Amino acid sequence: MKKLFLLLTITSVSIFLKAQNDLVVISEQGERFYMVIDGVRQNAKSETNVKVTQLMQPMVTAKVIFEDKKIADVNEKI
Repeated sequence: MKKLFLLLTITSVSIFLKAQNDLVVISEQGERFYMVIDGVRQNAKSETNVKVTQLMQPMVTAKVIFEDKKIADVNEKI
C-alpha cells in the first residue's frame, strides 16, 4: 500500500510540474510578435499569442520581437 501511495504521489507531482513547464505570451492590444526562448525562435510567423510547451530549464531567457519595429523588443528572464 505504501508503494502504491508513493507512486501516486510521484505521478501527481510530475503532472503538476509538467503543467508548470508551459509558457503562454499574449499581446494586450493585438500586436503581432515573434517569441525567442534561449536564442531559439518559437514561431515561424508573427502571432498575437504564442504558447511554448515543455520548457526543460527552471529559468529561461525570453525575448519578444514585435513585427512593428516602432515597438521595442522585450527581454526577460522567466
